[in-house]
Amino acid sequence: MDQRFSLDRELGKLAIRHIARALGTVLIFGTLSWSNGAAGDDDEARQRAEGAAVAEELCSGCHIVAEGQTGPVPDGVPPFPVIAGRPGRTSGYLRAFLSDPTPPMPHVPLSQRQIESVITYIRSFAD
Repeated sequence: MDQRFSLDRELGKLAIRHIARALGTVLIFGTLSWSNGAAGDDDEARQRAEGAAVAEELCSGCHIVAEGQTGPVPDGVPPFPVIAGRPGRTSGYLRAFLSDPTPPMPHVPLSQRQIESVITYIRSFAD
């Protein structure tokens, strides 16, 4: 019984850490977009923040998705900044790839909104 409680507690802590990271990212990008003032910039910053949160939750197990991220990732899996810097990695290319990825990348069920947010986040590394 104590072992199960301990496992539940550890899983709860892990979930809280992921939520805190995602909220922190949203707050950081939200603050940046608020200080910018332009409506278009606000929308892009919000989409970038959403993309960062999705990437942290669903992509960070295999990809380095943010500066300063540490942790083991599989060999040969490119970090997001590398993906953004590769020739031909346009928004259209990324949209097609995320909608129908090829191995070794697994199919991750993303909504169209999530795909667009992740694309905006990845492309932000190229700016």
